[in-house]
Amino acid sequence: MNAEAFSSPFFVKRASYIVQEIASPADAIEFLNEWPEDRRDLTYETALRACCDAYAGHIPVGAASNAFVGFAKRVAILGPILRYAVARCVQGGQRKSAGIGFPQTVRHWRKATVSRLS
Repeated sequence: MNAEAFSSPFFVKRASYIVQEIASPADAIEFLNEWPEDRRDLTYETALRACCDAYAGHIPVGAASNAFVGFAKRVAILGPILRYAVARCVQGGQRKSAGIGFPQTVRHWRKATVSRLS
């Protein structure tokens, strides 16, 4: 088993005001296992398989991270702040640090989102 974390955590929306941090393949597997069966598709299956394979140490954690982000974007649950950070961090095919301003906690992310919507 591989307990390695993703290079940066992802924040996904579970409901209108509920945000969950996904920091590792284990977190992603837990989230995906709770995903409604009637909303599971090929993107879901690909993300789940990649996360399970990364957790078992068969593929790099980065591949699982990419698969999960693809799934989250497709179903529109990737947090908007993180979507901006991911777009800024991937340049020329290389990941770079999100840097200053990246929310360190779900509470901070939620406060920023709620205050923007108010």
